[in-house]
Amino acid sequence: MDRQTCGNTAALTENTGPLQLDKSDETRHVKSRTLFALLVISTFGFSAASWGAVMADPYEAMGITRPDHAVQALNFTLSTLQGGQSRLADYRGKVVLLNFWATWCAPCRREMPGIQSLWERYKHKGLVVLAVSEDDDNRKQVAAFIAKNRLHFPILLDQDFKIADSYILPGLPTTYLIGRDGIIAATLVGSQDWTRHEARALVEYVLDRRR
Repeated sequence: MDRQTCGNTAALTENTGPLQLDKSDETRHVKSRTLFALLVISTFGFSAASWGAVMADPYEAMGITRPDHAVQALNFTLSTLQGGQSRLADYRGKVVLLNFWATWCAPCRREMPGIQSLWERYKHKGLVVLAVSEDDDNRKQVAAFIAKNRLHFPILLDQDFKIADSYILPGLPTTYLIGRDGIIAATLVGSQDWTRHEARALVEYVLDRRR
């Protein structure tokens, strides 16, 4: 993996005219919508920004394109930092956040705490994180970084870069959100703030999709 690639990023409706309402009906309609919004905000503690993020398309809110056709995530088997083996296909039925990263990549390091927070929030709802290290045969350095940042999700080692090559990564970090059916639901290139309402809304959207 070339270190220069770190941080790289790669409805119309017919107009049938407005619905005519008398002013009393229109006033009641506006009041009802306002009261509903206030009730939700007061109940769940949403700010105006987070309310907008929830109501928006989760892909648009994250500034990414919704996939226009189904692409199956390529299966692979890799050694884990702990010494075992991990196979992507074993997580079918879960939502997988597949993150390609390296310790020498500053944007990668920056987003890791947010991934840990995201995983802790949604792991009981079916979210799995697989962080694939693209460090070249430097297990000790990877282990030191994981320990220092108290990361507890699985760390996989792609020491010969074969998996990175098979996924044709545009750069590091690159993250794939894979649905319960094994289809890639979203691709995100570059460092993300996974604690943002927009990021959580995207993950929740994929989690809520059925196979």
